[in-house]
Amino acid sequence: MAIYDSGDLVRLSAIFTDTANVTADPTTVVLRFLKPDGASGVFTYGTGTAIAREKTGVYYWETGLVNPGTYYYRW
Repeated sequence: MAIYDSGDLVRLSAIFTDTANVTADPTTVVLRFLKPDGASGVFTYGTGTAIAREKTGVYYWETGLVNPGTYYYRW
């Protein structure tokens, strides 16, 4: 578990691979998150959200932390 200070910019990243363990782009990339205050969100790549594709199979989303506490996320 990583520890950050309020105001830090955090990059959440994911690497997707196929059955041969080679990086590959999935049909859909979705990021779900839950903030300490109970607010939640869902971002889908390619729908105007801030999810970026770095290269084949590698995606990330950057956000600044505002609320203290534990943040949960899942790609």
